Amino acid sequence: FNETEYSLPLNEPQRGNHIHGRMFDALFTVCDTDKSTVTAVYNNTGERYPFPFKMTVTDNLSEYGLKRTLVLKNTGGSPMPYTLAFHTSFTEPAWFSAPIGQRFLCDPNYIPTGNMAALTEIEAQYVLGICPSNLVISGFYTSTGHCVKLGAYRFTVSENFDE
Repeated sequence: FNETEYSLPLNEPQRGNHIHGRMFDALFTVCDTDKSTVTAVYNNTGERYPFPFKMTVTDNLSEYGLKRTLVLKNTGGSPMPYTLAFHTSFTEPAWFSAPIGQRFLCDPNYIPTGNMAALTEIEAQYVLGICPSNLVISGFYTSTGHCVKLGAYRFTVSENFDE
């Protein structure tokens, strides 16, 4: 990244990859709470990633649902690489829809190559809505929107995120 090579420990040894993040078990410090909101902070000084940053997570529960706000601040002196993703689990809904556009092709280690492909017939149905029963759903896609519908639930990300 930016002519700097970073090396992270393997966390997918069967494929020889560092493919997943390292924040899932980080000890955040709760810095603010009220009856519906909690804010926690983690300051990385090199122990999880080889560059400094501060991550602030605020969860707010209201009559409109759960809202999670993340702020990632580079606290170092040079540009910082990052990717942000969540593996959110849900009970299988009767139907779902997701605003996907194209599929990233992957190499044998399941790393996206940067090349794109059209959606398969089944993937194209994700956009309008499909019953997920017995479907194996996995892949990397571009987005054409910001809201996934899981039965009666909505999973929405900020419009600050692009494809």
